[in-house]
Amino acid sequence: MTDIQLNYRDHVAEILLASPEQSNTMDDELSRDMLETLESLGRNDDVHAIILGSTGGIFSAGGDLDMLHELAAESQHVSQHPKLQHALRASMRVVEKLWDFPKPTIAAVEGPCIGAGIGWVAACDVRLASERSFFDTAYMKLGLGTDFGVAWLLTHAVGAGRARDWILRPRRISATEAQASGLLGEVIPTTENLLDAAHASATLLTRATPELIQSVRQNVRDAAELPLSEALDLEAQRFITHLPSANIPVTNK
Repeated sequence: MTDIQLNYRDHVAEILLASPEQSNTMDDELSRDMLETLESLGRNDDVHAIILGSTGGIFSAGGDLDMLHELAAESQHVSQHPKLQHALRASMRVVEKLWDFPKPTIAAVEGPCIGAGIGWVAACDVRLASERSFFDTAYMKLGLGTDFGVAWLLTHAVGAGRARDWILRPRRISATEAQASGLLGEVIPTTENLLDAAHASATLLTRATPELIQSVRQNVRDAAELPLSEALDLEAQRFITHLPSANIPVTNK
């Protein structure tokens, strides 16, 4: 896994995209390595949260262009479409794994985050970026549709109207605009260390049990998918479930 650097600090695992000389571009091999890494960390009881970041001052320039040229050539033969679709769908499992990861996930975006990289980031629970970061869907510039759940994940993060705008009018979206739109929770000043800020957030999240994290995630997802009455029923059920293990301060009454 030469394109991934794995570090550990205080029960938090850092997964860093580590090929800055290649702009941390994404190909099938990286997706397979990332999926294996996530599956391993998900089973590791010593890991209570993960941070997805990068090295070299760039998060990712998106899909590897050489790979895309090869895929475009293969796609000229209609008979190859099912095989190509199957391979792409297998790579897309990365965002599914991030979205449903049993432990808190934090994206720490340094520098450009282009195309498929946005899908990886938007699938995380908490999303931070440095002031120098920016986003660009880029697909329409290449005459391509979206992949890695970018359309679905952006719709959930910033709303359908803004997601359509960002995809149909690809351009540089600053970290400030991304935060105002809901893609980012916080923009970290360049005078601070982004990974340190991500670890501070991870420390807070690791105080919660995986079961509580999943309940809170599901409450938020229900809000987007269920009528209010049904969401309230499930929210009440989950709230009561966690009461026995709650850490409620004792008052002086």
